[in-house]
Amino acid sequence: MSVPGPLLSVVIVCRNQLNALKFTLATLRDQAPAAAHEIIVVDQGSSDGSAQFLSGLAERAELRLVTDETREGRAAARNRGARASRGRCIMFLDPGLVVGPLWAQSLVDTLERDPLVGAVAGKVILQDGRIDHAGLALLRWERQPRRF
Repeated sequence: MSVPGPLLSVVIVCRNQLNALKFTLATLRDQAPAAAHEIIVVDQGSSDGSAQFLSGLAERAELRLVTDETREGRAAARNRGARASRGRCIMFLDPGLVVGPLWAQSLVDTLERDPLVGAVAGKVILQDGRIDHAGLALLRWERQPRRF
């Protein structure tokens, strides 16, 4: 019998952002979702010690490391992380971001509550308290053909 995959995969793409990455990984540890989850970090050829730091965590199975030396950009690296994921839901997170309490449950609940919702994003609050992004939910909307 196979072991089911996690409910949630968190994919983080980084390049030379060691301090911000450590900060985000610490908040993920402190605000870990109750559901089964995995953390995948895609390193884009960092030269600041990120790769060594991540290799140490990957050896202890705290996260999975994907090395990306292609320089094809952040979107391509996120796609690599998504392909490596095993979760039913995928969350993309940038280094330096902090997640709040119940962050995972709120996002997953939104996806599971309405079958028309295909993607959600949380609110992003800047350090000075301003809102950078208010969140979203993408809907699949079937349009009826126009009749003339």
